[in-house]
Amino acid sequence: MLTSQPINYIGQSLTGLETPYEEFNFYYRPPGWKRVMHRHTFFQFLLVIDGDLSITIDERTDLLTRGMISLIPPEIPHFLITEKGYHQFGINFFTDPKDPLIRILYANIKVPAVINMPRLLDNLAEIENCTRLQTMVSIQKIRNRFENMILTCVDMLNKQDDDQAFQEKLMEYLRGHISENLTLEDLSGYFYMSASHIERLSYREFGCGAIHLFHKLKIDQARLLLQNTDLRISEIAAHLGYEDQGYFTRLFGKYVGTSPRKYQKWRTV
Repeated sequence: MLTSQPINYIGQSLTGLETPYEEFNFYYRPPGWKRVMHRHTFFQFLLVIDGDLSITIDERTDLLTRGMISLIPPEIPHFLITEKGYHQFGINFFTDPKDPLIRILYANIKVPAVINMPRLLDNLAEIENCTRLQTMVSIQKIRNRFENMILTCVDMLNKQDDDQAFQEKLMEYLRGHISENLTLEDLSGYFYMSASHIERLSYREFGCGAIHLFHKLKIDQARLLLQNTDLRISEIAAHLGYEDQGYFTRLFGKYVGTSPRKYQKWRTV
């Protein structure tokens, strides 16, 4: 059974950085360490240096490993547990609504977020070194590093949101025009993007071009109609915007591996 164990420190911990930083720390949590459901009055940034950490919020559990970050807004109940033990770097932020960085956090991190960004580990050696010095210059360097790390995370989250928005918007548009013959130029006009940029985004998110994806959606719809209606193949082809039934048949065979007629017969077997 996993039991709660004392916290061991590694590296340094420094307070007195001034708003918005309440503190930052380097902790080692031993195998079996856990912290029952709790909440904070501050924003919490947590970067796993090595090991593994499970964070449970509501009914969702995320496993964080090396280079992964958790950002938790204030007053969010969460449960922590590690089986193998882990090292962490953490920053706690006072929630001063007048501070520009805090306003950015409130605007962009409304729910807990997990990000995989191992390159931020490169900041830790200088932070540890500056912590040992604690001169005015070194403390300012620490603040600059913290601000850069947080803004990098915010940029990443916004990029993920943009990617998801593109996925959802593209799928919605393609399904809404399933009976038409869309072109890349049509999509370019709708998204206000170049055709090449749409193709790059589509390949990155779906593994294929946008028009290829459009045909896949059409063929998926054709399969449903062949299985669940008594429409003739010519009617299904016309419904999906294929005026040439022969082209529709060849395309169906390419995606499904058999002809529409054979596929339709399987329904009655």
